[in-house]
Amino acid sequence: MTLPYTHLTLAERREIYRLRWAQIPVAVIAQRLD
Repeated sequence: MTLPYTHLTLAERREIYRLRWAQIPVAVIAQRLD
């Protein structure tokens, strides 16, 4: 099984991880406000 994002550059991978991790606290806050 090949790893995902291996065709991307290091900068692109870093941007993807930053965007993915940024969504987690937003979802947690949204649940608490609900």
